[in-house]
Amino acid sequence: MFNRKKGQGTTEYLIILAVIIVIALVVAGVMGWFPGMSGQINESQSKTFWTTTSPISLGSWKLASTGAQFNLKNMVQIN
Repeated sequence: MFNRKKGQGTTEYLIILAVIIVIALVVAGVMGWFPGMSGQINESQSKTFWTTTSPISLGSWKLASTGAQFNLKNMVQIN
């Protein structure tokens, strides 16, 4: 008399939705969207990264309330 398949479909939908939400929260935590869940870097680590990037590195920078100044360096070796 009653169709019992409706409840099963709803349950499966809710389980799939819950799995998607958990995966999204894990990805957000890994990417650093939640403070304290990802590793923090300090200024010296950031400076080391940006001075060694290629093809253009950021040698130094200066931030002020009136603007910013950046020194860029071409890291491409020309033979």
